[in-house]
Amino acid sequence: MGSDWDPWDDGAEEAELVRARQVACAGWAAIVTICVGVVLCVAAVVLVVLVGLFLLVRGQ
Repeated sequence: MGSDWDPWDDGAEEAELVRARQVACAGWAAIVTICVGVVLCVAAVVLVVLVGLFLLVRGQ
């Protein structure tokens, strides 16, 4: 009677924890991917502006 064995426990709780961990990992991966995309877009805009300024100064 003192054992914690439950014949109705099919591991659903553990599976739910594993699923929650996977969702959290996917969320962090999405956040990192978005941040990297924003950084690359900003870098591209800066590069275009610098090249434009260089060509403008060089043309005068």
